[in-house]
Amino acid sequence: LFRSVGPVAAFGADQPLWGNTTYGMSSAQVAKLYPKDSTVTLLGRVYKITFKYQDDKLVAVTLSNEIKETSSNRAVKADDVFHALQRVLTSKYGTRLSQSQPVYMPIDDIMNGPLFLEGSTTWSVTGLTIVLKYDIMLMTITYNMALAQEANKL
Repeated sequence: LFRSVGPVAAFGADQPLWGNTTYGMSSAQVAKLYPKDSTVTLLGRVYKITFKYQDDKLVAVTLSNEIKETSSNRAVKADDVFHALQRVLTSKYGTRLSQSQPVYMPIDDIMNGPLFLEGSTTWSVTGLTIVLKYDIMLMTITYNMALAQEANKL
């Protein structure tokens, strides 16, 4: 499901992003691998795959999952999924670059404890930035090379 990212001399067209994609692929190349409305299952949840292009060159891939549980059980499941994804991504990409303090909303015992509202963690490997983010009801993982490409212009 995840592919290793090894060191490269420069951030070029062969730099892996996510899955079988590489930075700079055209939309036609990506469409051959991932038809429109493609999804992937991670930890038992279905994530929609979105590709971001700049001048018809792939610069980012986002996996997103809308958490659809009821409020009484969403907190535990979203929190569990977030931390499980953190562990998986850390095992693949190593030490986290940054991590926000998770935000919870206290809810009484009838609602099954606190509600997980948001959290994010970032990894950076050879110009590739990976951001895991949860915001109210949306879990996303974004693989992005755009910042590294901008840094190369300096």
